[in-house]
Amino acid sequence: MSKSGLRIDGGTLPTIVCLLIAVNAANAETWDVPGDFATIQAAIDASSEGDSIHVGPGTWTGENRNVQACTNFVTRHSVMFLKAGVTIVGVDGPEKTILDGGPTGPGGTPVRTVYLLGATGPTARVEGFTITGGGMGVASGCSSTLLEVRDCWLDGNLGNGVSVSQAPILLEDCRVTNSQGVNTSSDGGVSGSGGSSLTAIRTVFESNATGAIQMHDADSVVIDQCEFIGHTSHGGILLRNCPGFELTRCLFNGNSRPGSGQHGGAVFVGESNGTIEFCTFVDNSAPGATGGAIYVRDSSGISIANNTIVDCHALVGGAVLLGSVGATVHNNVVSDCTGTALAAFNSTIVGSGCNLLWNNDVDYFAGWDATAGDVQADPLFCDPEQGDYTIGQLSPAAELNAGPCGAMGAHEIGCGTIQVRPASWGQTKSMYR
Repeated sequence: MSKSGLRIDGGTLPTIVCLLIAVNAANAETWDVPGDFATIQAAIDASSEGDSIHVGPGTWTGENRNVQACTNFVTRHSVMFLKAGVTIVGVDGPEKTILDGGPTGPGGTPVRTVYLLGATGPTARVEGFTITGGGMGVASGCSSTLLEVRDCWLDGNLGNGVSVSQAPILLEDCRVTNSQGVNTSSDGGVSGSGGSSLTAIRTVFESNATGAIQMHDADSVVIDQCEFIGHTSHGGILLRNCPGFELTRCLFNGNSRPGSGQHGGAVFVGESNGTIEFCTFVDNSAPGATGGAIYVRDSSGISIANNTIVDCHALVGGAVLLGSVGATVHNNVVSDCTGTALAAFNSTIVGSGCNLLWNNDVDYFAGWDATAGDVQADPLFCDPEQGDYTIGQLSPAAELNAGPCGAMGAHEIGCGTIQVRPASWGQTKSMYR
């Protein structure tokens, strides 16, 4: 054995691997649709691992195929039956390049407008399309291949915008809007189950009828820098049995779960562990239940930290409700919430404190008591009426002013001196309890 690696037939193993990679890259083709092929699917069928397909502007429709699902063959209608290792790009972007699966295929065939099924091998990538019309906009199942969906707009799909089962998917710089859904207990803008993995980065979810995201029994959920807006029937995110989830630097605005027993207007977590950190929650509600912004039950290892929660409402726990939970809750800013801001039942809250509370009708309820470092003071938001929740330079939530607690909330200093607002009567009473 040489220092550079195991010798095989006159060469070293690392050298051979590098040569194979170079040969594959040199052999990769770039196909043009409609220049080289009349349809996207014809280009996919002709492509090999490492190839790219560039799709011109227009509205592209699909075809029926009999494909192998997880355990049997099924007929599906799709514009793209994908392959592992192939990249497909709408060169003029989603405004001009539209994949329309239609409500059903010929003979009523179920639609999966973009479909990856049973794949093994390198990442498949789809970029720069509007994906619409289908029973499901993007679907991936029984696949070890990562499906990357970038700079796409999934709009008006009749079922889920994205459906993933026993497969990994990445959404980056996308929009998932106006998905209709069918099953309110599982459908959403994104629906995942059965060992699936979801990573969503800088993606906007808006006005999906059965909620933005529903993930059940997922191996991994990572959501960063996303926006969840205007889900008024079934709330923002629902996670069940999702170990190690990460929810960071997101905005939740105007989400609700109305009706009796409908908990968690923005975020519902059950039987899971993970983090909710550096997020902003504005005007979220569970008007007939609990947890206007965040509802967590039957979970442990939960961290809720450095969030800004404003104008959220529920019967109990307008900002946060914990039920049979082990959690740390610290360095949050909670302002102008009703139904009591923070509430806990049969829960253990450890390592908590340093929360700033202001102008809530009641700050604490049931098994939640004030803890070390909690502050009752105006956070001095720069311009909340315009959605600016950065803080003034004299804010008690700013790191320079917060003492040993450190910075509180999700936002840094964004303006100069702000006038302190008068406290409500409820807030004034709570200071002397």
